Amino acid sequence: MKAYPRRMVCGVALAAAVALWGGGVPADAQTVYRTGQSVQPVFEGWSQNTDGTFTMWFGYLNRNYEERPHIPVGPNNHFAPGPVDRGQPTHFYPRRQNFLFGVTVPADWGDKDLVWTMSHKDQVYTASGRSGRRGRSMKGSGGPTAGRVSVGARARKPMPTSHRRFVSSVTTA
Repeated sequence: MKAYPRRMVCGVALAAAVALWGGGVPADAQTVYRTGQSVQPVFEGWSQNTDGTFTMWFGYLNRNYEERPHIPVGPNNHFAPGPVDRGQPTHFYPRRQNFLFGVTVPADWGDKDLVWTMSHKDQVYTASGRSGRRGRSMKGSGGPTAGRVSVGARARKPMPTSHRRFVSSVTTA
């Protein structure tokens, strides 16, 4: 009879125990919600323009896979401070939409927050945009397509040229 090393016997026993136990992952861990979920605004970052102003870039996450909610500009879809309508979308396509629109603020904006607030499905979400050292800066010049966006410790790749036509910018007074 051949002797098996103790480590191999323990490894096989552990693998058998995990297989019988099922790993502890609930069956609904990968549930896909087609409708009924919320929409959340996202602050993507900012870029400094050649005239000294700043453009703050926003997107959103629609947690639904099929539902495309319509949330008109108003108490459920607004910006503060300043005008409530800053060119934000009112029709929300499914899943994550990056760098959807930009809001240009004056050069003397400082460390103020530009807050996009959305209410949908009885949930309220905000995205706070801040330029300067505390905000998420865009490397390079010429907007989000010119360089990498610094988001904490990881960076996103630049937007492909084919998608640039969908980015719009709104200037504030």
